[in-house]
Amino acid sequence: MPGNMKRCGMWSLSEVDRRGCRRPSTPGGRKCSVLVLGRLQKSSAARAHIENYCCIDGREGMGLLKQARTKAEGSGAVFIEEDVVALSAINGAFTAELEGGKSVATKTLILAMGISRNKLEFPGEKEFLGKGVSNCVDCDAGFYKGQDVAMVGCESGAVTGALTLLFYAKAVHLICGKLEVSGPLGERIRETAIQIHEGAVIKEIVGQSAVDEVILEAAFYARRQS
Repeated sequence: MPGNMKRCGMWSLSEVDRRGCRRPSTPGGRKCSVLVLGRLQKSSAARAHIENYCCIDGREGMGLLKQARTKAEGSGAVFIEEDVVALSAINGAFTAELEGGKSVATKTLILAMGISRNKLEFPGEKEFLGKGVSNCVDCDAGFYKGQDVAMVGCESGAVTGALTLLFYAKAVHLICGKLEVSGPLGERIRETAIQIHEGAVIKEIVGQSAVDEVILEAAFYARRQS
């Protein structure tokens, strides 16, 4: 997220600079502050083995990502390992809200969110895609108005999606092995009517022409079988 960063949570631009951001120059000669948001391990390259990247021998993706981060920080970039949970645009500027409750304002925003959606690979996921199984809360929440809905995931995307579903569904279930979100976001979801099935995974989705039932099992069974 490069650009003229007006604030980073409780930080002003000068405070960010004192933390080591040297405001690198862009190819056009214009100076800007660079802030990178998100967790390194969630990159699509993190679990890959990379052989065809220019000027390097084959290596694990996480090692390449760490090297790239070190280089970027040496050039003045600042990294915050939190997910963005909301974006808004007002008066020519963007504001990103982070899962920890802070916000960042910028005039320039680059989205780099990966190459494909995660698949959980349990029976029924593929068969019922578009028939009760969805990958996008914002796209499809309206289809489940007044119904019981289950959200699967442990991180900020799943939690904020479950919070959104409260406006549509009769009941919302969050299925996760272990919640991995910031303190404020974790407290927020626990204060709602969302039923959290922590320590559980989906064993199977069953139904006839559409999803009728989600069968759960304890997460440790899935780990033991893997």
